[in-house]
Amino acid sequence: MFTIRPKYKNKVVGFNGSAAPLGERDDFAVLAEIAVNSQDPSLLILFNKTPTAEDVKKFKTQKFMKEEKEGDKNE
Repeated sequence: MFTIRPKYKNKVVGFNGSAAPLGERDDFAVLAEIAVNSQDPSLLILFNKTPTAEDVKKFKTQKFMKEEKEGDKNE
């Protein structure tokens, strides 16, 4: 759902307990939430599509539903 612009793949942004280059990460939902909440243009510009609060909410809901469904399978 959240993707980084190719020109920023080597950029290092410290968040979520890591400072690895963006191209080596997969926790962009966390960065999207930080960018949306702070409205920091230097973070918002990193994304192919500028994330919105609705995008973050939708992602969290989908993630929760997926985890719940997987949890039901394990019971």
